[in-house]
Amino acid sequence: MGVKLYKCFDERNRHYGYAFPCPGCGHYHVYWTERPASNGAIWTFNGNMESPTFRASLLQTIPGENYRCHLFVTDGKIQYQADCTHHLAGQVIEMKDLDTD
Repeated sequence: MGVKLYKCFDERNRHYGYAFPCPGCGHYHVYWTERPASNGAIWTFNGNMESPTFRASLLQTIPGENYRCHLFVTDGKIQYQADCTHHLAGQVIEMKDLDTD
């Protein structure tokens, strides 16, 4: 089992969260765990880079577009909610290992 997440840092090299590429929508999703995101959200993280769990759910939309990706990450599995607008809506899949070279 390999690493599933990238650590995210700001321009001052301060760690603020974790990201992963989403196979459902093709975008990167970021969980802000060290400080709140611009909307005030902050997630809890179990600290396991190989089998991550975040709480609460993550919802990403793009205003003016028919785009919605709503999911939970639990024990290294992505649980897509039925309200997603992509082909993996309602499914549960394993997160892929990242190329960390």
